[in-house]
Amino acid sequence: ADAGDEEVLALLADQLAAAIRSAELSRREAERAGREELLTHIGQAVNSSLDLGEVLQQAVVKVGAALKADRCTLGQIDLAARVLITRHEYVSPVLYERRSLKGQMALEASLAGLAEHLQAGEVIISAEGSVHPVLHDVWGEFSGRYGIRSLAWVPILGQSPDRSYSLALMHLTHPRRWSDADVALLRAIADQLALALHNARLFDAVQQSAREL
Repeated sequence: ADAGDEEVLALLADQLAAAIRSAELSRREAERAGREELLTHIGQAVNSSLDLGEVLQQAVVKVGAALKADRCTLGQIDLAARVLITRHEYVSPVLYERRSLKGQMALEASLAGLAEHLQAGEVIISAEGSVHPVLHDVWGEFSGRYGIRSLAWVPILGQSPDRSYSLALMHLTHPRRWSDADVALLRAIADQLALALHNARLFDAVQQSAREL
C-alpha cells in the first residue's frame, strides 16, 4: 500500500510540475504577444500622424498601462538651460496620489549627472535596495516626496547635443525588478519615439521651407 501511495504521489507531482511549466510558458507567450502588440500600436501611431504631441501622449499612456506602471512620464532635458520639462504623463487609475508631475524641474548637480548618463544612451534602473549610483543623492527625495519605489528612466536618442527626451516609468505601490526583456522593450519603444520626433522635425522643416517660398 505504501508503494502504491508513493506511486500516486509521484504521478501527482509530475502532473503538477507539468501544469506549472505549461502555465509559465503561457504567461511568457502572453507577455511576448503583449509586447509585440504594444510596439505595433506605437509604430502605427508614429506612421499615421504628424501631430507629435498626440503621438507622444498615446505612447506614454499605452506604455504605462501595458507595463502596469503607476506613473509614466515623457520629458525633455535641456542641458543648456539646466531644466527637465515634463510634458506628457500617464497616471494609473488605481493610484490614490494623482497629483501631476508635469512642469519644469531644475537640473541640480545630481540630476544633471542623470541627464548626462541618459544622453550617453544608458537606461537608468533603480529600486529599493538597488539604487543606481547616479541617483544616490536624490533617491531619498524621490521616495519621500513622490513615493517612488522603483524607477526605469529610458533615453530617447537622436536629438540635439543639449536637448533630448526621456521616458520614465515609476512604481509607487510596490518595488519592481526590471528584467532584461523589460529594458529591451523600453529601448525599442524609445527608438519608435525617436522616429516620431525625427518625422516631426522633417515636417516642420518642410513647412518652414514652403512658407519661405
